[in-house]
Amino acid sequence: MKGGRLKIVNESRYPTDEVAALVRYALADIDVKGAKLIAVVQNNRRREYRGWGGKVTYETNDHVRALARQHNARYYAQVLLGKPGQFPTRPFTRNGITIGFADWQEALVGVMAHEGMHAQHAYDGAYASRNGTRRWMGSKRPMQRYRVGANRVEHKCRAVEYHVLERFRGSRALGFD
Repeated sequence: MKGGRLKIVNESRYPTDEVAALVRYALADIDVKGAKLIAVVQNNRRREYRGWGGKVTYETNDHVRALARQHNARYYAQVLLGKPGQFPTRPFTRNGITIGFADWQEALVGVMAHEGMHAQHAYDGAYASRNGTRRWMGSKRPMQRYRVGANRVEHKCRAVEYHVLERFRGSRALGFD
């Protein structure tokens, strides 16, 4: 992470040292300027991968909120990974970007980069708020605009995911992983 502090919690079936290194790689460009970000990696029973990220609020998963309170973190990125046999995943296209994961390491890097960017956007104030509740893209109230083009937040998260994943694949091909 460029700025801020990072706490990594691995509750998955995968090796903690490898998970920690991959999470640091995925979040290398995230900058929450002195705030603390907690990265939680857990098992997923149904799907290959899932993820959430943003500011810790009352809407956040109870377990993640408890971990964030325990480690004094204001932002979170949570990734759930399936079993190794569920990979490779079928590629899908959204917003003109096609992404598929060959193994759990690629899924962790890609999804963690995406969710870390949501935490970055929450820090930057890209999500509108009304009476303390979050409003997403479908909100009729315009989003606040800071460093990011707030009307294209999901597109930017997807683009960051794609670029971090391609950089990771390139480093693996050269034998730097």
